[in-house]
Amino acid sequence: MSIMKLEEMSKLILFGNDLVSDFTTSDRWEVDNVTKFVVISLYRDSIESLDALYILTDHGSQNAAGVSYRHMYEIVLSLLYILNDEKKMKQRAESYYVGMQQFKIIELKKMLKNNNLSKDEKFNLNHQLAIIENSLKQEIIKDTLKEWNKAKRKNNSYEPKWHSLFGGPNTINKLIKDLKENSDILKVLFEVDGFKNFFESAYSFFSRTAHSYNSLDNFIPLNSDGSLVTLRPLRIPTKDVLEGPFRISESIGIIMIASALFILRIFPEYKGKYLTFANEFNNITV
Repeated sequence: MSIMKLEEMSKLILFGNDLVSDFTTSDRWEVDNVTKFVVISLYRDSIESLDALYILTDHGSQNAAGVSYRHMYEIVLSLLYILNDEKKMKQRAESYYVGMQQFKIIELKKMLKNNNLSKDEKFNLNHQLAIIENSLKQEIIKDTLKEWNKAKRKNNSYEPKWHSLFGGPNTINKLIKDLKENSDILKVLFEVDGFKNFFESAYSFFSRTAHSYNSLDNFIPLNSDGSLVTLRPLRIPTKDVLEGPFRISESIGIIMIASALFILRIFPEYKGKYLTFANEFNNITV
C-alpha cells in the first residue's frame, strides 16, 4: 500500500508539472493578467511542495514531512480561497499580489539598512526594490492598493493579511471556516469519512510541529509508567510516515482538489485530461 501511495504521489507531481507547462504555453496564458499570474504561481508552488513531501516521505523523515505538508496546505488554502468564488476571484488574486509585493518591499528595505552590504549588493537590492515598487503602479490594481493602504492605516503595527482585504477573513483559521461554509467542492468532500475533521484540524496540528511544540513526541516509552524511554530514529519506514499522525497520504486528495478547481476556473480545456488521469487511481474529480 505504501509503495502504491508513493507512486500515486509521483504520478500527480508529473501531471501537475505537465498542467503548468501546458497552460503557460496555451492561448489561455497571459503574463500580464494578474489573476492568472497569481493562480498559476500558487498552483506551481503546490506541486513543488508535493514533490518535497514525496522526497521526505520516501526517506522516512516524519517531522520534516509534517512541516513540508503544512507549507503545502497553506498554499492550497490560498489557492482555494482565490478560486472558490468566481465573482471574487479577480479581487482576491489582486489582493494576494499586492500583499506579497508589499511584503517584499518591506523585507528589501530592512535588508538595505545593513551597513555591511557591498556596493554591488546594495545596487542589486535597490534594483529589485525598484522593479517591485513599479509593479504596484499598474492601473489595474490601484483599488486593491488603496484597500491595502487603508487597512495599514487602521493598524500600523502589522502588515495587513492579503486575505483580510475587502472584508475577508483576517486569520488562517477564519479563512478555513470561510471555505468550510462556502465551498461547494469541500461540502461534497466532507461526506468522505474523516476528511472534514482533517481539513478543520490540519492547520493547527501542522503548526505545532512547525513551531517545535511536538519535539517531546520523539521519545518513545518502553514501559507502562514511562520511566524507560528511547528516542525515535531519525528515519522510519515510509509506510509509517504515510499512515502516521500527519496523514501524508491525504496530500494526494488535497492536490487533486486544487487541480480540479484550477482547471474548472482557469483552464477548462484540460478537464478531459484531468478526468482520464483521476480515473487511474479512482480519486476526486470535478
